[in-house]
Amino acid sequence: MSPRTDSPLWMTFPGADKLLGAGWLAWVAGTVALALAAGAPFAGAGGVAAVFVVGWILARQLPEPLDCLRRYHLDEAELIVLGPGRRVRRMAWDAVESVTQDRTVLVLRGRQSLRLPLGAVRRAGAWVPLLVRVVPVVAQMLWARLERGQVRLRPGADPSLGTLAWWALAPAAATTAIAGGLADWALLAGVAGGERAVAWLAAHRREIQLQARGVLVAAPRREFLAWGDVVVLHAAGGVGLGRPGRKPIVVPDTLRDFWAATPVMELRAQLGPDTPGEVCFRARADGGALAVVGEVEAPH
Repeated sequence: MSPRTDSPLWMTFPGADKLLGAGWLAWVAGTVALALAAGAPFAGAGGVAAVFVVGWILARQLPEPLDCLRRYHLDEAELIVLGPGRRVRRMAWDAVESVTQDRTVLVLRGRQSLRLPLGAVRRAGAWVPLLVRVVPVVAQMLWARLERGQVRLRPGADPSLGTLAWWALAPAAATTAIAGGLADWALLAGVAGGERAVAWLAAHRREIQLQARGVLVAAPRREFLAWGDVVVLHAAGGVGLGRPGRKPIVVPDTLRDFWAATPVMELRAQLGPDTPGEVCFRARADGGALAVVGEVEAPH
């Protein structure tokens, strides 16, 4: 099934301005220069941990520096990632098995994983055209998986390991190599490991489970909502799930496959637990926004 499109898709745009790469180089060079000037006292005074914390803050706001060396091409058939250098990666729309966004990146997964900087996608006007082509396919897969058993969905770690490595781990490791010793390497490993553990726990706490009879949410309280009782409300930054007359539980849009899971939950809530397996999902651009609907196909 081919998703509905409103116009032919053909666009190419840069991943980021060259200033992003220059800013990363300046950040790393500045931390190295500070470590060289301060020497061992810099590490002993907690300088390495401070570099990691500042880098962590940057990683939550900025994409990977290599995005300034990449270009992205979208057409009716596929997504093409060009760069760095002569490297070329391609993914056909019907090969996408998962579409997820986090704070700075849109991730398409299939046999490979392609990451698109979210800011660049939105500035180029590619956000809705891209989702129109991939969300119905992923929603169809989620519906089929739900027919066979439960589907567990959770957000990714924030920030992602890739951006954290560029903005926090790389400069912190460089300053440790210059001004630190074994104790400082142990401190850096402990800080980085602790941050990943906290990020994983935070993501795990926001997990939801789609089941045949309803949806199980874990935050802010663990609660099971039967499909016949669920009300799906669109809200800023996610959707609200709840029962009539009660405050909804907000599911964030950083949830894995959020844009595909939302129409699946909406259709399940409309039809109840005893739903037919023959369902078709369609998407279109509606006033510059994404509109996805699930339709029950009539028996032949």
